[in-house]
Amino acid sequence: MSSRTVKQIAELNTLSIPQLEERWRKLFGTAPPAHQRRFMVKRLAYRIQELVYGGLSDEIRRRAAEIAQDAGLDDEASIPGRGGNSRRRPDLPVPGEKTARQRVLIAAP
Repeated sequence: MSSRTVKQIAELNTLSIPQLEERWRKLFGTAPPAHQRRFMVKRLAYRIQELVYGGLSDEIRRRAAEIAQDAGLDDEASIPGRGGNSRRRPDLPVPGEKTARQRVLIAAP
C-alpha cells in the first residue's frame, strides 16, 4: 500500500463526524448514512483503497449476488429491518431475547 493511501486512511481516525461526512460526500457523491462513526471510518477506508487499487471484479459481484439470492436475501439485506425473508428456525429464540432457566423438582415415587 502506498504511503499516501496509508496516511489518508490513518487520518480518518482523527476526523470529527462533520469532517467524515464531508469526506463521504466527496468520495461517494451522496449524503452520508446515519451510521456510527466506526462504520463510516471503515467504509471510507475501503472506498479510498477501492479508488486507488480498484474494486471487486464483475465476476465477484455476480457471484456475491448469486450467494445472496440463494440465501433468500435481496439487495437491501444488509440494512437492518430490511432484506429477504429470514430462514431462522421458528423454535429458536429471537436474537436479543432473554431466556431463563427453570428448575423443575420431581418428587421421588
